[in-house]
Amino acid sequence: MGKEKKVLLFALLIALCGTNTYANENTQKPKVKNSQSKAQNFDENTAKLSTGIHGYTVDFVAINSRTLSNTMLNRALTRDYIKARPVNSWTQDIIYMDNSHELGGLMNVDYDENGILGVSERQILPNGRIGLVYGGTNGKAKFNDGESGDVNFDGAYAGGYYHHDFNDTWALNSRALFAYTHNRVDRMYNGELIESNYPIYSFGLGTSLIYTLVDSNYNKAYFYGGIDINKLHQGNINENEDKVKGQAQGSIKNVATTYPFEKTYWSIAPSAGFLAENTGYILDKKYRIGASVGWETELGNIKDGKRISNLVISQKGGEVAKEYKIDTEDRENVFSYSVFGAIDITENLAVNAKYTSMFSDGYDADMIGAGFEYKIDTMARNQIIGPVIYGMENHRPSSDRWKGTLTVLMETEDDTDIPDYTSNFLTGGDNATSTKYRPKFMLSLNDTKSKWQYYFEGYYMNNSMFQGRKGNELQDQYGTRIHGEAKWVDSYSKGRYGFTIGYRNETSEKGVNLAYGVDKRPNKWHPSRIQERGIHQLRLAPNATYNLGHGFMLTGRVNGIFQYNYKGDKEGQLDFLTETDIGIQYTGFMPKWKIIATYHRDDTWYDEDLRPIQWNGTQFEEIEYDPAKISKRWHLAQFRPSITYYFGNNSSFKFDARIPLGNGAWTNYRDGKKSAKEDYEVRYGFTYSQQVSSGLTVNLGATFVPTKYKNGSITQRKHSFRPNIGFSYSF
Repeated sequence: MGKEKKVLLFALLIALCGTNTYANENTQKPKVKNSQSKAQNFDENTAKLSTGIHGYTVDFVAINSRTLSNTMLNRALTRDYIKARPVNSWTQDIIYMDNSHELGGLMNVDYDENGILGVSERQILPNGRIGLVYGGTNGKAKFNDGESGDVNFDGAYAGGYYHHDFNDTWALNSRALFAYTHNRVDRMYNGELIESNYPIYSFGLGTSLIYTLVDSNYNKAYFYGGIDINKLHQGNINENEDKVKGQAQGSIKNVATTYPFEKTYWSIAPSAGFLAENTGYILDKKYRIGASVGWETELGNIKDGKRISNLVISQKGGEVAKEYKIDTEDRENVFSYSVFGAIDITENLAVNAKYTSMFSDGYDADMIGAGFEYKIDTMARNQIIGPVIYGMENHRPSSDRWKGTLTVLMETEDDTDIPDYTSNFLTGGDNATSTKYRPKFMLSLNDTKSKWQYYFEGYYMNNSMFQGRKGNELQDQYGTRIHGEAKWVDSYSKGRYGFTIGYRNETSEKGVNLAYGVDKRPNKWHPSRIQERGIHQLRLAPNATYNLGHGFMLTGRVNGIFQYNYKGDKEGQLDFLTETDIGIQYTGFMPKWKIIATYHRDDTWYDEDLRPIQWNGTQFEEIEYDPAKISKRWHLAQFRPSITYYFGNNSSFKFDARIPLGNGAWTNYRDGKKSAKEDYEVRYGFTYSQQVSSGLTVNLGATFVPTKYKNGSITQRKHSFRPNIGFSYSF
């Protein structure tokens, strides 16, 4: 962090707190040291230990998870408490953070991160608050002052907490955590630069029990203790991926399936601390100042070493090393202290700042945050924003017959890379991709003078939008969708029934891999190719609901789809698809809750003329008919639960999941046998919708998608992170 930024932020903090928060200049903080025992046992010229950079990238995400957890707990504990907050009141925080970390262990590491976090907190019960934390960061890490390499990364934070006061003495803070980084790694080995890029995900749960020691109008003090448990997934590492697989000595080339491409670790971090806060008035402005001390340590297997596999270490044949472990930094017994302050600029707007110092034998950090908090539920009374909101409400399109909602979203996908080499050359295909962006619109219309409803949807996806694409990608990927449907609905004494008729057009173009051709000699293996796809769909879906009583509703839908392939490998073929949903909806738990459990099944019956495409050594061609190789039917079975909580004022939070059942997704061949290949895709997602004004709602969501691919004894895994943001406008 630059000296000027630190001075500016410290000055703001001093002004808020009214006191000098600097430590005595003669006080020496523990300096980060390179572990002598580890230093004696490693030779910087060996390939194995130079891969330790990849171990530290996991540590960075574990640190980010702790940052997210501490942010949630601190925001819940340091709110204004002089005046009780009414139910459904909403406070919005915007926080700029600038964090500098130093780690020891295998290398001396300087890790700097800065970015923006948002915290949306609602009072949903007289004694309960729910908060959503989200944001993005970027940063850089240098190893041994950059001599051993560096990492540039983009990061994202998402999570939520629920803070419940049992009484005046005890409270519980429960947290759900997600942290993500996409790492661009430059590693030096024998004077040569070795490059790679991959994501790391961390998701988990945490909780803290809070004991209120002092509780008065102007002073409050707490003891707290808790634990956070996070699972971290390190994406596939494939260094110098654009180069021939067998010629990059000292690099990691994940070309075998002996070891999993992705690595997972557990971070288990107990913590405890004490926080004191004073609130009062100065010059008729409300202020808050406080301080805290804390302790945390790491107990998970993340401190037992990071696993590295498939390192090319043989100068003669390009052999790969077996899996080995690299020790980085343990982060045990980390102590911290913080000082913070806030002052009201207006009745509804306050500015705040915070400084935190963390230290242990092998870890040191200075963390500065500054921002503002605003009472969003009073926004309509703001002299600047209020007229805009009232203007939107008063000039909304209106009709005696038509009601509708327009939704605009920006969806993104960031997938882990899985390399695929053919004849010693990388054929990236659709396994190695840049982030894909998908602008999307949805329009629903309700004819109030009839029983008809209408829905329209469209998107355009591209992997080079707002960015370049990776060098190993064959070309731009793209995808489009145009969808429209009409739905007729009627009601009867126990529920509703109706049908939907719709049309959908989809197109796509991407690189694909077919790893083995007819002739398996290396010089006959095929190159990658471009696969096009274009379909027309006619969709017919009867549906019905039945009220079972006591808050339960039975729902059912069967969507029959005729799919004509007008472009691509299956050009001229007609397939038939069914999408079946049978579910139970429960709303009797509380008026503000909706719980849905659905059994979902997809089936596809392929055209009798289906012929897979294969490389024959010279060109791609359709294979001869063979019942043991031609797919007849594709199956997918999932359990899809969702839980939605409605805050009131058209705001809500939804959690949903997709869990594979049985064999996941699999295929039957025409000889009656089942394919060995099975896909198990799991999805965890959330959507937060917040009404800004009458008719205008902001939407924020994300989906985490781990997938397991199983083919006989071979198993591969990959992950995808899919955030989205947008708005809905009702008229």
